[in-house]
Amino acid sequence: MLIKEQDEWTALTYIWNKEQTDAILAISGDIKHVSWTDINGKPQQVNYSIPNLIQCKSCHEFQGKMMPIGPAARHLNKTYSFGTEQINQLDYLTSTGKLNGLKTSHDGPKIADYADTSAGLDVRARAYLDINCAHCHRPEGSAKNSALNLLASEKNPVAFGLLKTPIAAGNGSGGYKYDIVPGKPEESILLYRMNSLEPGVAMPELGRKMTHVEGVKLIEDWIEQMN
Repeated sequence: MLIKEQDEWTALTYIWNKEQTDAILAISGDIKHVSWTDINGKPQQVNYSIPNLIQCKSCHEFQGKMMPIGPAARHLNKTYSFGTEQINQLDYLTSTGKLNGLKTSHDGPKIADYADTSAGLDVRARAYLDINCAHCHRPEGSAKNSALNLLASEKNPVAFGLLKTPIAAGNGSGGYKYDIVPGKPEESILLYRMNSLEPGVAMPELGRKMTHVEGVKLIEDWIEQMN
Protein backbone atom coordinates (compact mmCIF):
# COMPACT_ATOMS: atom_id res chain seq x y z
CA MET A 1 0.00 0.00 0.00
CA LEU A 2 1.06 3.58 -0.64
CA ILE A 3 -0.24 5.89 2.07
CA LYS A 4 0.01 9.67 1.83
CA GLU A 5 0.64 11.45 5.11
CA GLN A 6 1.65 15.11 5.49
CA ASP A 7 2.09 15.39 1.72
CA GLU A 8 4.54 12.46 1.53
CA TRP A 9 3.98 8.88 0.33
CA THR A 10 4.98 5.89 2.46
CA ALA A 11 5.07 2.27 1.26
CA LEU A 12 3.80 -0.53 3.50
CA THR A 13 3.59 -4.22 2.54
CA TYR A 14 0.51 -6.13 3.72
CA ILE A 15 -0.29 -9.80 3.04
CA TRP A 16 -3.83 -11.16 3.00
CA ASN A 17 -4.66 -14.22 5.08
CA LYS A 18 -6.04 -17.35 3.37
CA GLU A 19 -9.62 -16.35 4.20
CA GLN A 20 -9.07 -12.93 2.59
CA THR A 21 -10.61 -11.33 5.68
CA ASP A 22 -7.56 -9.50 7.01
CA ALA A 23 -4.10 -8.40 5.94
CA ILE A 24 -0.99 -8.42 8.11
CA LEU A 25 1.92 -5.98 7.87
CA ALA A 26 4.98 -7.80 6.48
CA ILE A 27 7.94 -5.41 6.19
CA SER A 28 10.27 -8.14 4.86
CA GLY A 29 7.86 -9.30 2.12
CA ASP A 30 7.15 -12.95 1.31
CA ILE A 31 6.55 -15.50 -1.45
CA LYS A 32 3.05 -16.85 -2.06
CA HIS A 33 1.85 -19.53 -4.45
CA VAL A 34 -1.00 -18.14 -6.53
CA SER A 35 -3.24 -19.97 -8.99
CA TRP A 36 -6.07 -18.70 -11.19
CA THR A 37 -7.87 -19.19 -14.49
CA ASP A 38 -7.01 -16.63 -17.15
CA ILE A 39 -9.34 -14.86 -19.57
CA ASN A 40 -9.00 -17.74 -22.05
CA GLY A 41 -10.00 -20.34 -19.45
CA LYS A 42 -6.46 -21.66 -19.06
CA PRO A 43 -5.18 -22.52 -15.54
CA GLN A 44 -2.22 -20.41 -14.43
CA GLN A 45 0.03 -20.50 -11.38
CA VAL A 46 3.09 -18.67 -10.10
CA ASN A 47 5.15 -18.20 -6.96
CA TYR A 48 4.54 -14.49 -6.50
CA SER A 49 7.25 -12.48 -4.75
CA ILE A 50 5.70 -9.90 -2.43
CA PRO A 51 8.20 -7.01 -2.27
CA ASN A 52 9.78 -5.76 0.92
CA LEU A 53 9.86 -2.07 1.82
CA ILE A 54 13.27 -1.43 0.25
CA GLN A 55 12.13 -3.03 -3.02
CA CYS A 56 9.02 -0.85 -3.01
CA LYS A 57 11.21 2.24 -2.96
CA SER A 58 13.43 0.99 -5.79
CA CYS A 59 10.46 1.06 -8.17
CA HIS A 60 8.33 3.85 -6.73
CA GLU A 61 11.09 6.40 -6.23
CA PHE A 62 10.80 9.44 -8.50
CA GLN A 63 13.04 12.51 -8.23
CA GLY A 64 14.17 11.32 -4.81
CA LYS A 65 10.66 10.81 -3.43
CA MET A 66 8.22 7.91 -3.17
CA MET A 67 5.47 8.25 -5.79
CA PRO A 68 2.54 6.17 -7.11
CA ILE A 69 3.02 4.34 -10.43
CA GLY A 70 0.34 4.26 -13.09
CA PRO A 71 -2.54 6.64 -12.34
CA ALA A 72 -1.57 9.42 -14.74
CA ALA A 73 -4.38 11.51 -16.22
CA ARG A 74 -3.44 10.52 -19.78
CA HIS A 75 -4.13 6.86 -18.96
CA LEU A 76 -7.30 7.51 -16.96
CA ASN A 77 -8.91 9.65 -19.68
CA LYS A 78 -11.18 6.85 -20.96
CA THR A 79 -14.79 5.73 -20.59
CA TYR A 80 -15.48 3.10 -17.93
CA SER A 81 -18.52 1.44 -16.40
CA PHE A 82 -19.52 2.83 -13.02
CA GLY A 83 -22.47 0.71 -11.98
CA THR A 84 -25.00 1.04 -14.79
CA GLU A 85 -23.45 4.23 -16.12
CA GLN A 86 -20.81 4.67 -18.81
CA ILE A 87 -18.75 7.77 -18.08
CA ASN A 88 -15.29 9.14 -18.64
CA GLN A 89 -13.19 8.29 -15.59
CA LEU A 90 -11.73 11.79 -15.19
CA ASP A 91 -15.24 13.28 -15.33
CA TYR A 92 -16.41 10.73 -12.78
CA LEU A 93 -13.55 11.48 -10.39
CA THR A 94 -14.25 15.20 -10.75
CA SER A 95 -17.99 14.78 -10.11
CA THR A 96 -17.34 12.74 -6.96
CA GLY A 97 -14.88 15.28 -5.57
CA LYS A 98 -11.84 13.02 -5.86
CA LEU A 99 -10.16 15.11 -8.57
CA ASN A 100 -9.71 18.87 -8.59
CA GLY A 101 -8.53 21.33 -11.21
CA LEU A 102 -10.02 19.79 -14.36
CA LYS A 103 -13.14 21.28 -15.95
CA THR A 104 -13.89 18.39 -18.30
CA SER A 105 -12.04 15.35 -19.65
CA HIS A 106 -11.65 17.23 -22.95
CA ASP A 107 -9.17 19.49 -21.15
CA GLY A 108 -7.06 16.56 -19.96
CA PRO A 109 -4.22 14.70 -21.68
CA LYS A 110 -5.09 11.47 -23.45
CA ILE A 111 -3.17 8.45 -24.68
CA ALA A 112 -4.12 5.38 -26.72
CA ASP A 113 -5.38 2.17 -25.13
CA TYR A 114 -2.73 -0.41 -26.04
CA ALA A 115 -5.38 -3.16 -26.12
CA ASP A 116 -7.56 -1.28 -28.63
CA THR A 117 -6.74 -2.97 -31.93
CA SER A 118 -8.67 -0.31 -33.87
CA ALA A 119 -5.89 2.17 -33.00
CA GLY A 120 -2.59 2.33 -34.88
CA LEU A 121 0.21 -0.03 -33.93
CA ASP A 122 2.67 2.77 -33.20
CA VAL A 123 0.45 4.65 -30.74
CA ARG A 124 -0.56 1.41 -29.03
CA ALA A 125 3.05 0.29 -28.57
CA ARG A 126 4.17 3.70 -27.32
CA ALA A 127 1.23 3.76 -24.88
CA TYR A 128 2.15 0.30 -23.57
CA LEU A 129 5.75 1.32 -22.95
CA ASP A 130 4.58 4.60 -21.39
CA ILE A 131 2.42 3.02 -18.71
CA ASN A 132 4.60 -0.03 -18.04
CA CYS A 133 8.14 1.34 -18.36
CA ALA A 134 8.29 5.13 -18.44
CA HIS A 135 7.94 5.71 -14.69
CA CYS A 136 11.62 4.69 -14.48
CA HIS A 137 12.75 5.11 -18.09
CA ARG A 138 12.54 8.88 -18.39
CA PRO A 139 14.91 11.76 -17.64
CA GLU A 140 13.60 12.14 -14.07
CA GLY A 141 13.21 8.42 -13.33
CA SER A 142 15.35 5.93 -11.45
CA ALA A 143 16.55 4.39 -14.76
CA LYS A 144 17.72 7.70 -16.19
CA ASN A 145 21.27 6.31 -16.38
CA SER A 146 20.06 4.09 -19.24
CA ALA A 147 19.30 7.24 -21.31
CA LEU A 148 16.22 5.40 -22.56
CA ASN A 149 13.11 7.59 -22.52
CA LEU A 150 9.95 5.54 -23.03
CA LEU A 151 7.43 8.31 -22.46
CA ALA A 152 4.95 8.37 -25.33
CA SER A 153 5.59 12.09 -25.66
CA GLU A 154 9.25 11.53 -26.61
CA LYS A 155 9.68 12.34 -30.31
CA ASN A 156 13.37 11.49 -30.80
CA PRO A 157 13.52 7.88 -32.10
CA VAL A 158 17.02 7.34 -30.71
CA ALA A 159 15.89 8.49 -27.26
CA PHE A 160 13.15 5.82 -27.18
CA GLY A 161 15.53 3.15 -28.43
CA LEU A 162 15.90 3.01 -32.21
CA LEU A 163 19.48 1.96 -32.98
CA LYS A 164 20.46 3.22 -29.52
CA THR A 165 23.37 1.42 -27.88
CA PRO A 166 22.82 0.39 -24.24
CA ILE A 167 24.60 2.39 -21.56
CA ALA A 168 23.89 0.51 -18.33
CA ALA A 169 22.36 -2.82 -19.40
CA GLY A 170 25.35 -4.99 -18.42
CA ASN A 171 24.55 -8.67 -18.90
CA GLY A 172 20.97 -7.62 -19.59
CA SER A 173 21.89 -6.78 -23.19
CA GLY A 174 22.05 -10.44 -24.11
CA GLY A 175 24.97 -9.65 -26.39
CA TYR A 176 22.78 -7.53 -28.68
CA LYS A 177 23.97 -4.12 -29.88
CA TYR A 178 20.86 -1.91 -29.87
CA ASP A 179 17.76 -1.36 -27.75
CA ILE A 180 15.58 -1.50 -30.88
CA VAL A 181 16.68 -2.76 -34.30
CA PRO A 182 14.03 -1.69 -36.85
CA GLY A 183 12.50 -4.75 -38.52
CA LYS A 184 14.40 -7.17 -36.26
CA PRO A 185 12.68 -7.76 -32.92
CA GLU A 186 14.81 -10.86 -32.37
CA GLU A 187 17.91 -8.61 -32.19
CA SER A 188 16.35 -5.88 -30.01
CA ILE A 189 17.41 -5.62 -26.36
CA LEU A 190 14.05 -4.08 -25.41
CA LEU A 191 12.09 -7.15 -26.50
CA TYR A 192 14.75 -9.55 -25.19
CA ARG A 193 14.44 -8.14 -21.68
CA MET A 194 10.64 -8.01 -21.78
CA ASN A 195 10.56 -11.68 -22.82
CA SER A 196 13.06 -12.95 -20.23
CA LEU A 197 12.40 -14.25 -16.73
CA GLU A 198 16.10 -14.45 -15.83
CA PRO A 199 17.18 -12.33 -12.83
CA GLY A 200 19.36 -9.46 -14.00
CA VAL A 201 17.83 -9.62 -17.46
CA ALA A 202 14.07 -9.48 -16.95
CA MET A 203 12.54 -6.04 -17.13
CA PRO A 204 10.97 -4.76 -14.99
CA GLU A 205 13.44 -6.12 -12.45
CA LEU A 206 10.92 -6.67 -9.63
CA GLY A 207 7.35 -7.86 -9.37
CA ARG A 208 7.37 -10.01 -12.50
CA LYS A 209 7.36 -13.81 -12.53
CA MET A 210 5.62 -14.25 -15.87
CA THR A 211 5.91 -12.91 -19.39
CA HIS A 212 3.07 -10.65 -20.50
CA VAL A 213 2.36 -12.48 -23.75
CA GLU A 214 0.08 -9.81 -25.21
CA GLY A 215 2.52 -7.02 -24.41
CA VAL A 216 5.49 -8.87 -25.88
CA LYS A 217 3.52 -9.63 -29.05
CA LEU A 218 2.52 -5.96 -29.39
CA ILE A 219 6.11 -4.72 -29.10
CA GLU A 220 7.35 -7.50 -31.38
CA ASP A 221 4.84 -6.52 -34.08
CA TRP A 222 5.75 -2.84 -33.60
CA ILE A 223 9.45 -3.44 -34.13
CA GLU A 224 8.79 -5.86 -36.98
CA GLN A 225 6.97 -3.26 -39.07
CA MET A 226 9.62 -0.56 -38.60
CA ASN A 227 11.64 0.42 -41.64
